[in-house]
Amino acid sequence: MARLTPEGVIKVHFLSACSNTAAPTTGEIAAGTELTGFISPAGLNTPDEGQNTEASDLSSARDKKIPSTVSGDIELEAYRDNASDSAWTALARGTAGYLIVAPFGGSGTAGALQAGDSCEVWTVRVSNRNPLRYARGDALRFTCTMTVEADPVYAATVA
Repeated sequence: MARLTPEGVIKVHFLSACSNTAAPTTGEIAAGTELTGFISPAGLNTPDEGQNTEASDLSSARDKKIPSTVSGDIELEAYRDNASDSAWTALARGTAGYLIVAPFGGSGTAGALQAGDSCEVWTVRVSNRNPLRYARGDALRFTCTMTVEADPVYAATVA
């Protein structure tokens, strides 16, 4: 078993359209925006946190809980780019779309995603896009928060 870090491997795309979240197509991915090269070392966080709810009764002194809802907002930090600024443009507040995350990259040239590759597909809406402070010596960056609008597909296969 080989362990990996995400640097130079992971691929992240934002799509405006995805006809089947279990099998995004190479055409849909190509029509989207690749975010990989914009994401800063602070990275991408895709939490999927399970909540519990009270289920105790009088038969026991033990407090009992059962699984309940799942929640978590996606967060990323990205660079601005005066040449294309495509990440900033794609992730405008209120924009609905699909976040494609391929933790192990793709099998195509330079790790590009191609048919048969595995990825996660998150149905999202951008709730906030905020420039980070402007400071001398700092690269221009922004943070983006996305709400998750449907259960993610963790084992999607690119078609």
